[in-house]
Amino acid sequence: MNPAGHLAVGYLVARADRASLRPVWVGMFLPDLIDKPLLLVGYTPYGRSIGHSLFFWCVMAVLWMVAYAWRFTRARTFAALLVGGLSHLAVDLADDAVMGLERSGYAFSAWMGWPWTNPDMWSVRVPKLFAPDSAATTSLELLVLLACAIVLVRARPQ
Repeated sequence: MNPAGHLAVGYLVARADRASLRPVWVGMFLPDLIDKPLLLVGYTPYGRSIGHSLFFWCVMAVLWMVAYAWRFTRARTFAALLVGGLSHLAVDLADDAVMGLERSGYAFSAWMGWPWTNPDMWSVRVPKLFAPDSAATTSLELLVLLACAIVLVRARPQ
């Protein structure tokens, strides 16, 4: 999903969870803030690796549990960051499926299994509805942006 879609999902998640918006947004962008620079410097050939892996987020969840058990004062903030990061993975997974059906023909790849799997190791092919276009925004992202706009308009003071 594009940054605008992640912003919108982060806003909707924070609003639904009554969490602070900043840590949810940090969590929403953390996978990309970790993985995209690694791609740019050539450390990995994929834009989704360490930060997009379930392993990384399981480690983060264990750290949150330790912080919570020790009554760390920022445990709630850390939980909001965790919610944002896991939401990022869920949204990317859903958006990949929609992009596969609409444009790419690949509805799933194994990016979330890093370091044991990578996107080239396993993928599900599906028939695509439209011509391939890697820069296209999916209908899912457009719906998320529309939902966020509706929530923002309804939340505006009268």
